[in-house]
Amino acid sequence: MAGFAGQYFGSFANGQGTWALNINPDGTGTFIAYLKGSNNAIVLHVTINTNGFFTVSGAKGQSADQPTHVETRVVTDTVSGTIASGQVTGLADGLTLSGILDPVGGPDTSVAGYYTATALYSGTSTTYTIVGPSGETVAVIVAPTSSDSATGTTSASGQFTATTAAGSTLALSVDGQTLTESLTLPGSSTPIAGSGLSANIARTSRLINLSVRGNVGTGPNILIAGFVTGGTGSKSILVRGIGPTLSSFGVTGTLAAPQLTLFDSSGASILSNSGWGGSTTLSQTFSQLGAFALPATSADSAILQTLGAGSYTAQLSGSGGTSGIGLTELYDADTGFPSARLINISARGQVGTGGNILIAGFVISGNSTETVLLRGVGPTLSQFNLSGALAAPQLTLFDSTGKKIDSSTTWGGSSALSSVFTQVGAFSLPSTSADSVLLENLPPGSYTVQLSGVSGATGTALIEVYEVP
Repeated sequence: MAGFAGQYFGSFANGQGTWALNINPDGTGTFIAYLKGSNNAIVLHVTINTNGFFTVSGAKGQSADQPTHVETRVVTDTVSGTIASGQVTGLADGLTLSGILDPVGGPDTSVAGYYTATALYSGTSTTYTIVGPSGETVAVIVAPTSSDSATGTTSASGQFTATTAAGSTLALSVDGQTLTESLTLPGSSTPIAGSGLSANIARTSRLINLSVRGNVGTGPNILIAGFVTGGTGSKSILVRGIGPTLSSFGVTGTLAAPQLTLFDSSGASILSNSGWGGSTTLSQTFSQLGAFALPATSADSAILQTLGAGSYTAQLSGSGGTSGIGLTELYDADTGFPSARLINISARGQVGTGGNILIAGFVISGNSTETVLLRGVGPTLSQFNLSGALAAPQLTLFDSTGKKIDSSTTWGGSSALSSVFTQVGAFSLPSTSADSVLLENLPPGSYTVQLSGVSGATGTALIEVYEVP
């Protein structure tokens, strides 16, 4: 199939729109198009047979690359065509299409290819872009209730700027591996940033760390962190329960004698620790993972364990029934790009006021954005026979600089969010509940989630972070 590889560009009959086709050496590829008359987008994967023929059907509401996004403008359609002598003829949405192979060896050969980029943070739109060796470019923008497109030329340095069909300004920068995007809507002076990768670059982003700080009480009011590992093979996990060493960061009322216990999904205890003992292996692991050092004689606790795929719980309590402010940390201790990964991390604890709210941090590593589902669950915990649940949680997300990214109180019963709950295996929330939910597309980095009570409300609550495939 290598004879068909390249980027093809063309139009529909009677000026009904533009399209582009990227074919890989193995005969697989992607067809993108924008139809002016219906304001619809087409984004479909194709496979070319030995005769240069392809046909593929797509379903409305689901694109080829971002199945978790509700993209209602992606049409239900069959696209078919034939490539012969560098020319494409075919049909899409009942319209005749024709086009040609972009000349190989043009000035933009190093940046030619197919890229996808999703809007940062809210993830409300996805841009699909094909760049040819000559610099010819087609970009199709798909949002939940609309679609848009821009055509033009990408420079040899990978820069593209154009006015879209809807009057927005689209600026792209590509380098053969990554794409960054700035989309400024008509009448707005604030661009929407986007980020993505070439289809030929493997995505390595993953969740690698969760930390939660809160008040550690007694009985059911201890600090509980949960995590789920998915994929194949085993995963090395570092779990830490910090109390006394928090005082070196100016935290008062710390937990003097933390007791950390790791449980499997059946509730069986795997390992327990109180006083990590200054182990050289643990110290080296702390340094390798970027965890702050612990004094060798401190009463803080730490566990390094290799675990199979499944769900686990780490409970932080105080030895002898002591209480105070504690910190539970979970680290993915594997190096490289293991097949097993953390797919869900969560923390349950007491939400107070002021400095005693529930605070969780998480880290995304890798080379691309990661879509995460964040939930602050309070009232729905009562269905699990948990008393004293936080009645009105407020969930707020911050970046590593302390800048507020987004916030949520009552989640509103969104059907799109409910679908994501099902996809990631999260328990359902009543549509009228006061629980809070955020769905965010985040670049690699560290983030903080604060869970507080509306109007100073207090109670037990749960913070959840899910990786959305």
